[in-house]
Amino acid sequence: MKLLVTNIQRFSLHDGPGIRTTVFLKGCTLHCPWCCNPENIQPRKQYYYQKKKCIAANGSCAYGDCPFAISTDVKTGLSRLTRQQFLQCKSGALGEYGEWYEPAELVKEVMRDAPFWGDDGGVTFSGGEPLMQMDALEPALALLKRCGVNLCAETALYVPTSAVLKAMKYFDKLFVDVKLLDKNRARSVLGGDLELYLENLHTVLESGVSVSLRHPLIKGYTDDIATERAIHELLTHYPSCEYQILSEHHLGDEKRLSVGDVCKGD
Repeated sequence: MKLLVTNIQRFSLHDGPGIRTTVFLKGCTLHCPWCCNPENIQPRKQYYYQKKKCIAANGSCAYGDCPFAISTDVKTGLSRLTRQQFLQCKSGALGEYGEWYEPAELVKEVMRDAPFWGDDGGVTFSGGEPLMQMDALEPALALLKRCGVNLCAETALYVPTSAVLKAMKYFDKLFVDVKLLDKNRARSVLGGDLELYLENLHTVLESGVSVSLRHPLIKGYTDDIATERAIHELLTHYPSCEYQILSEHHLGDEKRLSVGDVCKGD
């Protein structure tokens, strides 16, 4: 089995304790409208188009024919793209999200950063949804654990419970999203099964694994009184659990445009 990775981010300071290397895995079970990593939603390699780098104008490009020289719609343009056209682009406007790694190959790559982690740092797996690739991820986690590496994961927990049970054997800390706690809104807005999420959340909170709950405060989606009350009620059952509110930002907007707005599903 191989892991589909979009980015290995070094010297990360906000994805767990100490200095960390964050590995972003491709594929997610949700499609949150505010996703900051929309290139990680689809569980497959994807071409992208970054307009700000494009030199095509007036229907032509100095480097050859390109769908984007005649089309302003990114999704349509990407569907027309051939491998040859992708390789011809010299401006950097066309690229591909996703690279396959053998588990041992990925471990070797991240262990290059070990001298910089210090006593508190380590490796964090993010996404997308890292637990979605748990079968392929487990061999990498086992190797890292043998090396004494501190391991964290950023997860939404909308995955099979079997994946969560596997994950708890390896991760020292889980950063868990608390997005919406209404069954109908979780289904319509996120595309997820709230009952599965709550079952998994209860499992990790009762396990003894260190957990930090994170609530993205998104205007018009997660900032309503009903959501606030539901989260407050949840926290009363787990008063010792860490809780963070994440402010809204727009870091994913450009990437969302680059793949044709995948946050509404494909």
